[in-house]
This record gives sequence, C-alpha cells and structure tokens, in this order.
Amino acid sequence: MSVHLTEGSADSAESEASHMSGVAQASEALDQLVQPWPARKSFKEAVAIATKLVNDIGIKSKILSAPIKHSRIEDLWKREARRVNAEELDAIRAARDAKLQRNASDQHQRLVARIARLEAALRLSDEDAYRELAGERRELARGADRPLDRHA
Repeated sequence: MSVHLTEGSADSAESEASHMSGVAQASEALDQLVQPWPARKSFKEAVAIATKLVNDIGIKSKILSAPIKHSRIEDLWKREARRVNAEELDAIRAARDAKLQRNASDQHQRLVARIARLEAALRLSDEDAYRELAGERRELARGADRPLDRHA
C-alpha cells in the first residue's frame, strides 16, 4: 500500500527531511544559522560567522572533538561536500537550535515588555476616564441642586 503525501500535509515535511541528504540538511541549517543575512555581508563573512558559531557551540557542548575548518563549513553550505559526518551535522544543528532559542527568548522578552507598556498606558487611560466621569458626576450633582427653569 502506498501513501500519497501532499505538499501541505504534516507528514510531507517529515518525509522530505528524512529523504534529504545529510549534506543538504547541513546546508539548510547553516543558512538558517546566519539568517537574517545583512546585505553588506559577503558569503565569506557569513561562512566565518557560521564557522565560529558551530565551533563555539560544538566544542562547548562536547559534540565536536575538534573544530570544523572554515573550508569544510563552506563546502557543506555550498553542498559541494560528498558527505557529512554525524558529529558535524549535530554541531551545526545545535548551533542553529541555540540561535533559534535565543531569538525566541528575545522575542518573548520584547513581547512581555510591550504588554507591560500597554497595560501601563491602559491604567493611565482608565484613570483619566475615571477623572472625567467623576467631574461629570459632580457637575450633574450640582445641577440637581439648582431650581428648574419653568418659564421655557
């Protein structure tokens, strides 16, 4: 029995990832690692950044026994390497995942700060509205004490 996967199905992405070569996976992960890529940066600079990040995370987390050379990262990124070993792919993925985690954490902190600013603005707005209503009530109360003009 064959299973037909559509482009939009959840299984489709998993299927593509499992059929993607290790070199292609490494290339995709390296690309994600340096995104967003500033317009002023050259490919060589991006490779240098990726190499540093992969080696820093790989060595720190003890995934790598030795740093990966700049030229090796470049070959993987350009998909010119014939193969990628598990240690290299794990280090590249770990660096990408660490960056994604930092980005998510930064986004979360910015959202929390924005919510706090909006809540403070709402409190000020509520206080202003309360003062206005209180003033209107006082005016209405004073008006109730005045005699009605019946000559109109």
